[in-house]
Amino acid sequence: MKKKITVTVVNVSKRVVLTVAFLVMVTTVSWAQQQRQVPNKRTQWGVKAGLNVSSIGGGNYNNIKAKAGFHAGITIDYAFTNEIYLLAGLEYTIKGPIVELSPDDQHINANYIQLPLTVGYKLQMTDELALIIDAGPYLSYGVNGQITEGDHKQDTFSSIALKRFDCGMVVGAAVDFRQFRFGMHCDFGLINIMQKGNDKAQNWNLGLSTGIRF
Repeated sequence: MKKKITVTVVNVSKRVVLTVAFLVMVTTVSWAQQQRQVPNKRTQWGVKAGLNVSSIGGGNYNNIKAKAGFHAGITIDYAFTNEIYLLAGLEYTIKGPIVELSPDDQHINANYIQLPLTVGYKLQMTDELALIIDAGPYLSYGVNGQITEGDHKQDTFSSIALKRFDCGMVVGAAVDFRQFRFGMHCDFGLINIMQKGNDKAQNWNLGLSTGIRF
């Protein structure tokens, strides 16, 4: 009887040791893999500035021309892994098209504070070069602006012109070279920005930017 008990105890001990060793190995491998996936610096701040090319859509417009503007602001990247990022920022951006009228064209300057919030995928090409694609929503609020038509001027965000609040989707792509970022993004407004009584319209905007991250 003593011999059988000893064999049973030894077998149980071996199973416990093997189980513990297996769990330690799995935990170590998982931890090592996670360390490789999560970058040392999760959060990066930056600044950027660039050119806008803006128009409107959503209505029956055949006399609309795109107009140049600009944007500038701060950016923040938060890395979930080496590949998946949360990209956000706060920027001042000038949008608005040109409406072809006779005798004078109407220039619409709509200046917004805009908050984009996108999720991006980063493909590391080399140690110093990476490609990023991202998409997500944006929110913006009109702070000032002017509509000019010849000598006539009026507030862009008056009760007979544009609404202040806008939101939509933004998609973009960028190239990171060292600490520099060269990007392109497209804003597609999803709500009507015109006051009641006017035709419907949504903001459309193409942006090209250069930035630096810290």
